[in-house]
Amino acid sequence: MQLKGIVVRGRGWGRKLGYPTANLDASVPDGLLPGVYVGFVLFPHGRHPALIVVGAIPEVKTPSVEVHLLDWDGDLYGTELAVEIQKKITDIETLDSEEELKEKIAFDIAIARGYFSASNSKL
Repeated sequence: MQLKGIVVRGRGWGRKLGYPTANLDASVPDGLLPGVYVGFVLFPHGRHPALIVVGAIPEVKTPSVEVHLLDWDGDLYGTELAVEIQKKITDIETLDSEEELKEKIAFDIAIARGYFSASNSKL
């Protein structure tokens, strides 16, 4: 499944936690359930591995798409990104603290790295 959207400014929580995300202004297709997925961001020069969170912003209950590009450092604001979702790795969880969230993100990234390593699906 593929999504496209413009990268917009989010709440900055991912960056604050050490895991910056590209927040997409994108419609979530019917049938795409909330969760954490592995996939790729598609660039003209190739594809880049990513962790993709499809969920809802708690304050407004609207679907959201946040993408953490593995080993990426750059500014994507205003860029249209195409995201290719490969596989769901977990459901969205409600956690009790910022520390638990950081640990969960680190765990999900480790799963994503394992997925890309096992499938030899890097760039």
